[in-house]
Amino acid sequence: GLGAGFVEAMLVFHDFSVARVVAAVLDDNLPPQLEGMDRKLGRYRVSRKDLKDIDAGYSVGSQARDDDVLREKQRQLIRNMDRDEEDNAWVLSREYDDDFDDQFDNVVSFEVCKETEQENTRRMNSIIRDKEADDAYWERARNTNHSAPVI
Repeated sequence: GLGAGFVEAMLVFHDFSVARVVAAVLDDNLPPQLEGMDRKLGRYRVSRKDLKDIDAGYSVGSQARDDDVLREKQRQLIRNMDRDEEDNAWVLSREYDDDFDDQFDNVVSFEVCKETEQENTRRMNSIIRDKEADDAYWERARNTNHSAPVI
């Protein structure tokens, strides 16, 4: 069977849709992020005993505020993000500065169905025609004397 931890990970990935999880497991169509996961993985629970070892008064933020190197790296990161955002905005503003009518760019063109689909349709039509011909034969061969009034 499947482990509760694996099932929980599948539920989280599929937005808690049980139907999608069941379909993915039955079809063996796992998302790439979960393919390598052990299917018998148990559910991990944190007990109160484990929480006793955590110091509630410990603050990572106070140490980070005093670290000048970290502060400078954060400033540089924010500057780079702002610069990237400005560059992206400029590119987007220039992207649609053209005279080309692109309203039909996402329209799917008409395609003739694939050969296998066409063959399946022909085969189905042939079966239907044969059944209709068979029904017509038996209708014509029916003895109508039973329904005629006796004189």
